[in-house]
Amino acid sequence: MKFALIKFPNAMLMNVKIVGERYILFLLLIHFNILLIEPIIAQNKSASNADSAHDDDLLESIDNKSWNALEHLKDGQLLVRLKSESKKIAALNKELDRAVICSAREKQLIQEIVKITNRRDSFNLAFIQAMRLNFKFCPVYFYYDKRHTELKKNHFFGSIFLDSLLHEVVENRIGNSNIVILKHDETPNQHLEAFLFVDTLGINYSSPFPKYQRVNTLSTWINSIDDPKSKYTQNANLYARKLNIKLFKASRKLLRY
Repeated sequence: MKFALIKFPNAMLMNVKIVGERYILFLLLIHFNILLIEPIIAQNKSASNADSAHDDDLLESIDNKSWNALEHLKDGQLLVRLKSESKKIAALNKELDRAVICSAREKQLIQEIVKITNRRDSFNLAFIQAMRLNFKFCPVYFYYDKRHTELKKNHFFGSIFLDSLLHEVVENRIGNSNIVILKHDETPNQHLEAFLFVDTLGINYSSPFPKYQRVNTLSTWINSIDDPKSKYTQNANLYARKLNIKLFKASRKLLRY
């Protein structure tokens, strides 16, 4: 008995491939949920048991400096310190100067510089747009980390800030009082990429300020897989909305005391 080889149309094969990829993604999400659900349930139980005690002790645990900074932030400014990647790029350019012209290493270094620059600009452009669209707690301005020393020296007045296209401009509306900096950096202990609330000296604010806003989460990972082309925009909107909500929640806690 002879069996005929069945040929499937390319469109059908493509659909099978898509279904397979989505099934694998579904299994990964289930795996993540299994890993996360038990710690989350335990955390919620302990949090609910401790809520009343935490609220009673809030005044004692809040740092006066952080309290005052948050209380006056609505009449002040949030300065967002964005990554310039200037040290990485400078190191690669230095190595590029020593590389042999037209060599494989030269091409590799150029590609790496372009990759870092494109990723930096895509992230920063999306985040500035998202903050201006979704962040309502207080006025917000942006600058590169490489300009921090200069800004600090000039008391954050009339110095160099970034517009919506990452062009550096002079911003005269910044005063020296009621300034909080949102720093794109790492968490102190776990070294996780995050946005941190710090003062002009770079010291982290404590409660009632939110500890930080993580950059890499399950939600951002899903966005990156589901729609890679718009991942920066989707993730930036997520960060901006969460930062806005966290500050309003912290501010409402202050009003109760």
